[in-house]
Amino acid sequence: MKSAWRLALVAASVLMLFVTLGAARPFDRVPEGDIVYTQLETLDSAGLLTDFVLPEGELSRLEVAVLVQQSLASYGKGQLTGGIADSGVEDALSGLLTNFEGELSQLGSEVSVPAGNSFNDTVELERRIAYLEAEEEVDVETNEAYADACVCGECDPCCEEDNIEVEFDGDFYIHIQGSATSYTDVNIDDTEQSDLDLYWGELGVNVTDGTWSGRFSVFFDDESDNIDMLEAWAKYHCPCTGGFLHLGRIVMPFGDNDFYFPTYPAVNDLGYAELDAVGGGYDGELWGANAYLFNPDVEIVDEEDNFSDYAFTWDITKQKADECQDGWRLTAGYTSHLASGGIFGYGPFIERVSAYNLFGRYDWGGNRYHLIADYTTAIDEFDAADLDADGDGVGDQPTAMNFEFVYEPVPDTLWGVNYQITDEFADYAETRYGALYGRRLSELTMLKLEYTHGEYGDFVTNSQDTDDTFVAEFNLAF
Repeated sequence: MKSAWRLALVAASVLMLFVTLGAARPFDRVPEGDIVYTQLETLDSAGLLTDFVLPEGELSRLEVAVLVQQSLASYGKGQLTGGIADSGVEDALSGLLTNFEGELSQLGSEVSVPAGNSFNDTVELERRIAYLEAEEEVDVETNEAYADACVCGECDPCCEEDNIEVEFDGDFYIHIQGSATSYTDVNIDDTEQSDLDLYWGELGVNVTDGTWSGRFSVFFDDESDNIDMLEAWAKYHCPCTGGFLHLGRIVMPFGDNDFYFPTYPAVNDLGYAELDAVGGGYDGELWGANAYLFNPDVEIVDEEDNFSDYAFTWDITKQKADECQDGWRLTAGYTSHLASGGIFGYGPFIERVSAYNLFGRYDWGGNRYHLIADYTTAIDEFDAADLDADGDGVGDQPTAMNFEFVYEPVPDTLWGVNYQITDEFADYAETRYGALYGRRLSELTMLKLEYTHGEYGDFVTNSQDTDDTFVAEFNLAF
């Protein structure tokens, strides 16, 4: 197959992602009996942990780092008690600083022992510790303040009081996207053509009422001059188990993964589907899975109109990024009917073709750097009567891949680049690369500007050869 080398590239990308994630993570637990606990007891006996009571059981690496920060602050103030020699305390601090250098760097702490009790940056250090305690008062008897702090990352979602306090909430949003495109036409001596249009607009509302949520949105497509219902669904989420039920008109999760650029990448279009569906699954902090039954608008020869197809997605591993930790997500998906969204027309098709999706994302540097890789491919070839864009008598087996790197130098400002590849995907550029700039104009509004260049090949059904596209997207939410 023409895209076999791309599969190797995907495998290498996934391997690289796992290698990156292989290092010790801030929420890894320090095993019981480790010398770390002896070192902490030395600091505690010396009176350097005056604001903390050492918790029972295993601590996370980030929790230990916060305790070391407290010790540094107390040591700098000369708060040694209990007759412990400075050298013993310094030995314990030195060992902990070496062992937890990465976590301390994430918290913004100087990784060195203050010489002669001369540490002076205690005000800033105490501010960071207060932030990590999630602005709660520490109960020195039970240490319960860690319940909602990012140093622990644990909470009790089954608390009945929390569920009662959740009130009705909602937001209204508008997305408007315009584009200007110039392209060459190989049938007219490579003549350059141009176009300017609204492209599309979306209007919708999200609502939340306790454990229930919902969305309703409509979509305007300038190309067809139609206004269609995009989504209309309800979702129940159980806070105690992480389970959920979902039904209605849904943009299916398969192939509809994250991206920053305003224009949907080809990999998203290949898997995109607005479907009448019912499903459910589990959405936890570290992993998740879901499965859906759906009734596609696309017809199959000699089949009745019913819930005949299915899709599932598995979040193999994930972690939300914040100032305390890196984040990632690695997902695999499968659909029994790749053409269900109408990307290749509405049939009737002679037979359905299934597909799978692989998605990886990594966020680091205080959630300022973002790397995304997304891959979707048909598992088999379509029947030539259903899809044969190059007219060679052999059915196509479409494939698409998207890579994005985005940098946020300051909050609410984006810079990014992307690179896309397709194979046997009718009327989509075989290669496309581009750049992105985004900026929040106000608390409610966001502007994104995008430029991309595409190169087409044998699977284009018109005479387009190349294109250069500039897109502006305006988002309003309130």
